[in-house]
Amino acid sequence: WRADDGRVNHLVRFVDTDVVSSTNPATVVALSIDGAAAVEARPGGVLIIWNVEERRFVHLIQTDVGEVRHLATSVAGDDLLVVAGDRGVALWSIDGEPARRWFVPLTGIATALAIAPDSSAVAVASNQVLLLDAVDGRALFTIASPADHLDFDPRGGRLLVGASIYATEL
Repeated sequence: WRADDGRVNHLVRFVDTDVVSSTNPATVVALSIDGAAAVEARPGGVLIIWNVEERRFVHLIQTDVGEVRHLATSVAGDDLLVVAGDRGVALWSIDGEPARRWFVPLTGIATALAIAPDSSAVAVASNQVLLLDAVDGRALFTIASPADHLDFDPRGGRLLVGASIYATEL
């Protein structure tokens, strides 16, 4: 959809029995920063990458993160895709043939995910927030608090961590 007028920009049908023999709907979707690739997650940790301009399937990836809960594409234009699920978080390079760079198990289901604007770090929340080095997945630091929302400052240097708290009384 075009943000300026709400009209359809490209229509890509994501149910393609030649690609995936399932009519289950996508559980999570993401668009690359240049708008050229769309990524959809299907049940069972399956990712389908589409070329939006050519309206065709490009890659099928079986992840090991469990059910995919979050996708984040790099904004630095380096074709990185971060996938978080109920078993862990993984960073994939999708330039050419997809290749997993690293996998980090989580102690809980992923509730939020973000990648730094310069692709140097990945933040993932489950029952705590982990800041991971994007090169090798090693933990840079941990915030011992759950979170529902994560976002990096576009100028760099800061991570916004938010949690929703519900109460019936104050």
